Amino acid sequence: MRAVNAILLIEQYGLGDGILSTPALELLCCEFPRARRVSLTSPVVAELRQGCPLVEGVTTDLPVAQSFDLAVDLTGKLRTARLARRSGAAVRVGTAWWPSREWAGKLYTVEVPRPEGGHVFEHKLEIARAAALACGVLSHNDIEARLKVWISDTEHAFAQAWLAERGLLSGKRLVGMHTGGSSRGRSWRAARFVQLCRELRSRYDAEVLMVGGSEELPGALEIARQASGDPWVVAGQTTVGQLAALLSRCQLFIGGDSGPLHLAAAVGLRVVAIFGRSDPAWSGPVGEGHEIVRVELECSPCRGMPHSQWWRRCRRYRCLDLISVEHVLQPVGRILAAVGEPQAAGST
Repeated sequence: MRAVNAILLIEQYGLGDGILSTPALELLCCEFPRARRVSLTSPVVAELRQGCPLVEGVTTDLPVAQSFDLAVDLTGKLRTARLARRSGAAVRVGTAWWPSREWAGKLYTVEVPRPEGGHVFEHKLEIARAAALACGVLSHNDIEARLKVWISDTEHAFAQAWLAERGLLSGKRLVGMHTGGSSRGRSWRAARFVQLCRELRSRYDAEVLMVGGSEELPGALEIARQASGDPWVVAGQTTVGQLAALLSRCQLFIGGDSGPLHLAAAVGLRVVAIFGRSDPAWSGPVGEGHEIVRVELECSPCRGMPHSQWWRRCRRYRCLDLISVEHVLQPVGRILAAVGEPQAAGST
C-alpha cells in the first residue's frame, strides 16, 4: 500500500459539478482518513467547499509550497491534467474529456476511460475508486448516492431574516426558479418563464424566488418586471451557502440543467427539470421525486457530441422551444399536491 499523506483534488468546474462530486470526495475521505485533502477549485466551488468537512484546505491557485502524494482530477480538461502533473504527485488519476484533447490522458498515471452511460456523479465516484486502487486501497465502502451541502447557522439565520423582511414567513408556497443557464441549449425562453410566474401566482398563490449568478441578474430582473405578482429576485445577491439556505425553505424548484438545480436537489428540494440538449440520464437531478420535462426528438440529447456536429444540426433548439408552459405546470401540480400545504417558510 502506498503512503498517502496529502491529496490534491482538482475541481475547476461549475457549481453543478461541485455538488455532483461530493460522493467522490466522501469516498476519498473514507479511504484516506488521515490524509490532508486540498481542493483546487474555481471561485464558485471554493464557496461551496467552505465549511465542507470532506476537505481541509480550499484554494483557487496550485499550492507551490505543498507536496502531494495523490492528485485526483475530477475536471478532466487539458489545463487541469497539467495542474495534476505540476502538483508533483506520484499518482495522478483522471479522465481526459473532449476528443481533441485525448492526449491529456498521457499526463495521468492512471487514466479512467470515458463512460458509455450512467450519471456524472457515478463516473466521479469511479475516478475516486480508481485513485484508491492505484494507491493499494481496495474500496469496500458503500457510499450513499446522495448529494450533500453543508449550511452554517449563519447562513440559515440569513435566510430567516431575508424572508422575514419580505413577509414570506406566513406559510405561503415558495418556489425557487432559475431562468438562466450556461448556454442557449440549456435555457428555456424568457417569455415562457414570465408566463410560468403568472400561472404559479394565479393557480397556487405561490411566491417565486428567482435565483442565479450575478451575470444572470439583468435577465432575472427583466422577467420579474414582465411577470405579474412581482417575483422576488435573489440572483447575484447571495453566497452559495445563503442560496442553499433559502432553497431549503422552498417547496419546489424549477429550472434547467444548471448548478442551482443540483443545489436545490442537494438540500432535499423536489425539482422540475427542463431539459433541452442535455441528457438527463447523465446530468439530471439526483434523488427521489424529481420530474424531468423534455421532448423526444431524434437529435436529442445532443450534448456530448463534438461542437462542430451539434452546431450544424441545430441552431434553434427545438428541443426547448417545443416545451410549453403547460408541459411544466403539469409536474408542478403533481409535486405540490404530493408535498401538501406549506408550513411556515422559516422552518427547516
